[in-house]
Amino acid sequence: MAKTKEKTIAVCRSHWTKFVPEGLVVLVLLIALVAIALMEKIPVGPKLLICAALLLGAVCAALHGVIEYRTTYLELTPTSVIGHKGFIRSKSLTAPLSRVQDITLANGLWGKIFRYHMIVVTTAGSGGLELPFKRMAKAKAFAERVNLEMEKGE
Repeated sequence: MAKTKEKTIAVCRSHWTKFVPEGLVVLVLLIALVAIALMEKIPVGPKLLICAALLLGAVCAALHGVIEYRTTYLELTPTSVIGHKGFIRSKSLTAPLSRVQDITLANGLWGKIFRYHMIVVTTAGSGGLELPFKRMAKAKAFAERVNLEMEKGE
């Protein structure tokens, strides 16, 4: 979460389903690792190298999922909406509530089943800058709270 001097009113974090793509990659790599390890036709040296590469790939995929999950959030303060996603290639949004035009929620079939939404914060100026936050948990409550704070400011 951002280190702000203001009090945090609400926070919206990533949904656990953000782990699914990386989890599938890890699963496939681990299955390949076991299959290679059990093959008797491959000499020990190359087999160890291949297994090490597959294990490293699985660890990197798992770390990517954890880092993406932990670094994606939206935060509401009394005066602004602050959003952040990513670690190495990060994107941030800091929008005063007076500049926020709209909070849009969208979800498809999986979003309805697992109760997550994509949140798009649209701001005034700069051509209506939009920054989408995909697979966010408790997004409806966050959007309602932002709208409530925007109404207070009017």
